[in-house]
Amino acid sequence: MALNRGYLVVIDAEGGEVPGSRRPSTGSYQRDLRQREALEAGMGEGCSVIFRDGSK
Repeated sequence: MALNRGYLVVIDAEGGEVPGSRRPSTGSYQRDLRQREALEAGMGEGCSVIFRDGSK
């Protein structure tokens, strides 16, 4: 059975997922935080970065 990790994704101001913005979880909390910071630095006003469970 494969491990199904979550992923980080950018959500736009309307609440929809930005196409192509998914980034797989690294399995490390600290690395995921750095990855989230990098995504947040490149996004527009009103957007957010969230973590989603990969099993859904």
